[in-house]
Amino acid sequence: MLNVLKFPTTAMFAFYVIAGLRTPALSLTLPNGTTKTCTVISGGRPLVVREESDPRDTGLIGSTNWPAGGGGDYRITYYQGTMLRLYPLMDEAARQISGGAPGPQTNARTLVMLFAAYHECAHARLQSGDEFKVNCEALIQMRHFAVQAGSLTEGVLANWHYDLGATNSGVDGATYWQRTVECANRYPQPAAGWDTGWAKTF
Repeated sequence: MLNVLKFPTTAMFAFYVIAGLRTPALSLTLPNGTTKTCTVISGGRPLVVREESDPRDTGLIGSTNWPAGGGGDYRITYYQGTMLRLYPLMDEAARQISGGAPGPQTNARTLVMLFAAYHECAHARLQSGDEFKVNCEALIQMRHFAVQAGSLTEGVLANWHYDLGATNSGVDGATYWQRTVECANRYPQPAAGWDTGWAKTF
């Protein structure tokens, strides 16, 4: 569960919301138009996690529910209002990397959303509420299946965390990211059973 606390609301949002209600789907649509699914192993077989878009700004980017012991209702909810509010912060993370020039908005937003998706999927796959553990796993997954380690895009993720300020991990965003990188460097191999169908995006 990624939690953020500030910054004004502007910009567009890629998830589908109808009549202000939660909209369930089996995949996440990223700002660049690509879709990603989260798959867990349940009862020895792959199970696609149900994903929802919620129009509220709850202070959370997403939240994940999983059944005790596996084999039940896995669900990830992404919060439209929170994402709308934070899109300018994602753009700023890219501008910091590009020396102040306007960054490619779709790429920056897609990158952060993709990381959030890996983060929430890690909650479901690992069945863990440990924010450090799932953030570490999300970065490992990004390095293996989405972006090159140490690339420009990872710098955007670093700036994104630094700018967040308070997080629900119990530490500030900068410390959260530092510990995430230290963990991912220490354990570079992804957890077993991950779906490698998440093709490289960047």
